[in-house]
Amino acid sequence: MKHLTHFCLILLCSTRLLASGEPFPIGARSWAMANTLVAVSHPQSFFNNPAGLGFMKGSYLSTSYFSRFEISGLGYYGAAGSFEFSEFNFGVGAEKFGDKLYHESKLGLAIAKNTGRVSLGLKFNYLNSGVAQISSRSSFLAEFGVMAKVHPKVSMGFHAYNITSAKLYESQKIPVLLSLGFAFLVSEKVFVATQSDYYVGLKPTFRAGLQYEFYRNFFAAAGVNPQMKAFHFGLGWQYRKFSFDYAASTDTYFGMSNQFTLSMTLKSPQKENEKNLYTQ
Repeated sequence: MKHLTHFCLILLCSTRLLASGEPFPIGARSWAMANTLVAVSHPQSFFNNPAGLGFMKGSYLSTSYFSRFEISGLGYYGAAGSFEFSEFNFGVGAEKFGDKLYHESKLGLAIAKNTGRVSLGLKFNYLNSGVAQISSRSSFLAEFGVMAKVHPKVSMGFHAYNITSAKLYESQKIPVLLSLGFAFLVSEKVFVATQSDYYVGLKPTFRAGLQYEFYRNFFAAAGVNPQMKAFHFGLGWQYRKFSFDYAASTDTYFGMSNQFTLSMTLKSPQKENEKNLYTQ
């Protein structure tokens, strides 16, 4: 069964798309809400929308592990740091998918600047894909993001992935993905997020998610992806400088997936902001 799985991976990788489903949503908080945080600034914005880094107050480190469909060889790792400076905020991170037979790895560097109500972000990635003893190819690609404070309780986010249309092989294209989302702070304890993704050449998809702080520093989240017939849910806990998030999803076709994220605050904000969508 393991060899059959690996064969299918290689077959998939020799066609249009990468086996990981690039770009892969890193961050358990985002995954718990069905990957709908393109309009919310948070410590994993490096992976979801680099513009979110511009609204970040403080500096953070985070690491994530994703167990995809509980199948060996489909594990995904991600780690990133976001750093606040006086003029610009920066992010750096790495991702790895697969095993010795087939792997994908990516290194990224992001820069973001906010103008008060609007934040712009740009990210550059080095992507490598390889099949053991067969081939290995690399490419550079870029991302662009915008996040706007429409209202203290409403935000909008746009993210364009692979804006340079980079590819590894003529037959193995890196997807161009356009994402648009909105987030709504319903109350001090509840916010709702929606997101639509458009892989160029395919039909758009739509997802929605919700997060609820049911007890001080304890969070519950849920989301739905109608196109994949997948339901997402998760829990989060913040303790002093540390934050732990767990998320799971049920897929009609492939079964259960799990993701874990551990974050640490390196530099806390100088002062607490009022509760809004940019301090999640």
